Order: sequence, then C-alpha cells, then structure tokens
Amino acid sequence: MKMEMLYNPSQMDKKELYDTFVARDKLLLELLDTVKDNTGKKSIQHIILLGARGIGKTHTLRIIENKVSDLHHLNSKWATVNVPEEQYGVFGLIDFFEYILKIIFHSSQLEKVDKNTYIKELQEIGQNKNKESLDKIVSIFKDISQKENKQFLLLIDNIDKILAEKITEETELEYLRSILMTENFLMIIGTSTSIFEEIALYDKAFFRFFKIIHLQNLNDKEVETLLLKRAEFDGIANKIKLDENKNKIKAITDLTGGYPRLILMLYEILEDKPLLDVLKTFNKLLDNLTPYYKHRMDDLAPQQQKIIDTIMLSDGVASPTDVAKITGWKPTVVTSLFKRLKDLSILRIKESRETKKKKSFYEISDRLFVIWYQMRYLGVLRRRIEYIVTFLKIWYDLEELKDKISSYALQYQQHYSRGNFSESYNFARSISIISCAITVTSEKEKIISEQVKRYITAGKFDDALNDLKDLLKIHEETDNWEGMASDFGNMCIVFQKQGDLQKSLEYYGKALKIYEDFQNRAGIANQYGNIWFVFQIQGDFQKSLEYYEKALKIHEKIGNREGIANHYGNMGS
Repeated sequence: MKMEMLYNPSQMDKKELYDTFVARDKLLLELLDTVKDNTGKKSIQHIILLGARGIGKTHTLRIIENKVSDLHHLNSKWATVNVPEEQYGVFGLIDFFEYILKIIFHSSQLEKVDKNTYIKELQEIGQNKNKESLDKIVSIFKDISQKENKQFLLLIDNIDKILAEKITEETELEYLRSILMTENFLMIIGTSTSIFEEIALYDKAFFRFFKIIHLQNLNDKEVETLLLKRAEFDGIANKIKLDENKNKIKAITDLTGGYPRLILMLYEILEDKPLLDVLKTFNKLLDNLTPYYKHRMDDLAPQQQKIIDTIMLSDGVASPTDVAKITGWKPTVVTSLFKRLKDLSILRIKESRETKKKKSFYEISDRLFVIWYQMRYLGVLRRRIEYIVTFLKIWYDLEELKDKISSYALQYQQHYSRGNFSESYNFARSISIISCAITVTSEKEKIISEQVKRYITAGKFDDALNDLKDLLKIHEETDNWEGMASDFGNMCIVFQKQGDLQKSLEYYGKALKIYEDFQNRAGIANQYGNIWFVFQIQGDFQKSLEYYEKALKIHEKIGNREGIANHYGNMGS
C-alpha cells in the first residue's frame, strides 16, 4: 500500500477503519454513550476532541459515523453529518447551516420528507441573508428533525476553523450557542489541534461550552497492536515479523511519539530490507512529512512556535527555565506555554534518573519531528549525516549495527579484491555512517580503526582523515594518550601520501610531544625516526641525519635491538 494512503481515514472503507482502529475503544464507548444519553433530551452535551495532527481525531470521527449508522438504537434516532475540513464556500452562520443541510440532502438518511421543498426554501433564503433568514433556516432543521424523528449529529473536523475563521460575527456565534443550548436537534462532536480563543476566553460565546477530551499518544503495546492490525489487513504480517522485531516497536514509538499517522508512515520500513533501502525510504518519508509538519507548526500560536524553535535548537530537549533565559520571557509565561504544548501531546516530560527534581526537562514527543525540523530549518548548523545517524541509533540495536558492519566489511573486501573500487568505496562509506551510530566506545574505536586502514589502502585520504579525527575525539574524551599519539601518527602517514610534508611534520611533532609528556622513550624514538624519514624525502639531509642519530641513540639506550636494526637498515636503503 502507498505510504500516503495509510494515514488518510477519509479514504478508508468501513472494514479498514474498524480493522485499524486502536487504543480508543474506551473513548469510543464514552462518545457513543454520550450520543445515546443525548437522544431526545432537551439539554445536549457537545464535545471537542483535542490533539495534534496525526493523533487520530479524524479516524475517531469516522468510526463514530459508522458506529451510529450500524447500531439500530442510534441510527433510528440520529442522522450523522460528516463535515470535512475544507469548507471554502462558507462564510457566516447562514452559509454554514446551508452547507450542513446540503450534506443532509445529498445523503440517504432522509425517508419521510421531500427535500426538494426545502431546497427551494434554501435558495430563497440565500438571496436575503439576515436575522430573519437565520430563524428560517433553523426552522427547516427543526421541521426535518421532527418529521424524520431524528436528531442530527454533526461530526466537524477542525471546528476551530468554523468558530474562529468562518463565523466571525460575535452576534452569530452567540446565536449559534443559543440554538445549541436551547434546541436539541443538533449535537456537535468536533476536533481541534489546539485550545482556541472562542472556547478559552471568558468573554467569548463558547467559553466553557464544550466538553474537551484530550486524545493521548499510543504507547508501545498500542503501537504494536496498530502495526499488527495494519499488516494483517494488508496480508503481509509474515513480512514484517513483529515477533522478531520487538525492538523496532520501541524505536517506532520513540521516533513518532505514538502518533498513529506517523506510525503508519514508518510501517513499510519494518519489512526486512538492506540498510541503504531503509535509508532511502526514511529520506522519502522526511520529504513526505513536510506538509504534515508545516501544518502542525501553522496550527500553533506564534509564541508556541517560538518555544518549539528554541527547544529544537537544544536538540529537542529543554527546561522552561532554560527557554525563559534564551527568549527573555517571564518564566510564568513560558511555563504556561509548556503546559499547553504538553496538553497537545507535542511536548512530554523527559524521564531521566539524572534529572534533578528542582528542574523539569521536556522533550518533543516524536523524534521524527526533531529530525525533520533540524534538517529543514537548522541545516546550516548541522550535517545531513547527523539526521541519518539519529535514525540509526533509534532504529537498530548494537548487535544489528555490528552485523551490518561485518556484512559490509566482507562485501567491501570482495569488491576491492576484484577491482570494483567504486562499489567497495560505497560499502566503506556505509560502514563509516553506521559507526557514527554506535555508542559503545570500545566497539566504535575498533570499527573506525579498521575503516582508516581501508580508506588509506583505497587512496581515500580525506575520508581517512575524517575518521581519524573521530578516533582522536574518542581518545581525547577517554584520556587515552597512546591512542591520541597513534592518531596523530596515522594522520602524518595520510599527509605524506597526499604530498603535504609540512603538515606531516607538524603532526609528527604533536605525537612526539605526547610521548615526551609521558616519558615514553620507545615512542619518542619512533617519532624521531618518522621525522628523519620526512626530512630525507624533502632532501634536507642535515636535519634527516640529526633525527636519525636521536632515534638511534634512544634505541641503543633502552636496548631495543629491533629498533637499532631497523634504523641501520633504513640508513642503508
């Protein structure tokens, strides 16, 4: 199945909707019970489902629509009206009511009324839109409801767009509230990505009017259930092998933050594919995510967007205290913004044993959002390779990474021995990328050391230097002075092969200083010998002889017969 189809509930048939509905059963029962309780009652409870894009709001609305139609005790009393996200022809309350009625007329739910009569009335109302017209259109609703003996359940995606952008007159909003409070022919279950002014501010018409239900992110078990249901529906459960990929469930939860839409977009990566194919799919996914994440950012208020951007600069993790210092905003304001973003499941409290109780850290819920945002907006500060490495760290465990490196090392050797140098280089580059994702220092050190040898043998000196710099960083962080000296020495060899003898001498000097600091006479002698060799290549025989004698003197003093023999041999050559 195509990636873009996996998360579009509006294009799913009933079976697919039901088969891939996960973790919302309790919520569904609550909503259906509310519809049942509202049947025939004078006072109606209206609801808004709150959550970020991709959390499953639309899927839940479509399930309610189908359940109400399927259950006799509900479909005999309710007609569902699915109001889509886009209502481009709506501006004002009369347009909105007309739009709803047209959906009803085009459905097959009316059995006892002649819709043509009402269509004619609507056309007359449309020619003269005023307060009297509003009363007339409400009368049409009430008349149809009474004759059909049914109430209308409006399922409205992005109700915030209706109440904040489509119906802008405060008098019309107050009129709508009055109708919803005093009449019982309409019930609304809407969705929104955030708390908006029309329901949040006390001087607005819908302040504390709707019951707000927050949709929660899926946990590991629910993610596994969703993937299994999706795979069973598509008939490929044997391909993704969830029983053998338990670690991938946690990886998907970490990457997506438990957003169903994102989970299903990662779905096809679960199939057993070569690493490069996985990375291609992942890069394609990041490109496909652009509209989704842009919409998610656009859904936020400017202050919330600033908070997200600041957290992204800290690699997706920050405390309100830190953000307040960076932005210069009052801590109380920042804390309030953090709370709202947490309520929307965009942020979550970061759990860590090291986190002090006095300072709470928050992180972006889905790591995929961090990767996408940093790649798109912070790319000048980072290398693209970092985003791939972040993915690899989450997606593969240590043993899987080591297995892939062993496999690629073997293929590198096979291609290199056959003279397929371009192919062998591709495998070497893949090993370098994977090595960046390995966090166990001893393993990383071993892998990079082997890589340096491959690159030098293949004549890829720039790559060798890059890996040697990574190796040097490891040795610096672990205070491994012998490793640091060895790294400088290997850099000298690379510079020699590149013909940069001055640079080679500079780095031999760095290696020499380390050996001198630690009074390692054998190391000092070897570096003198290396420096002697560089001066000999340069044709500076006086300097060459000076360092030759220094090296020989140390070898004789410490009784290193092998070193003495090598020196005499080198002088002879």
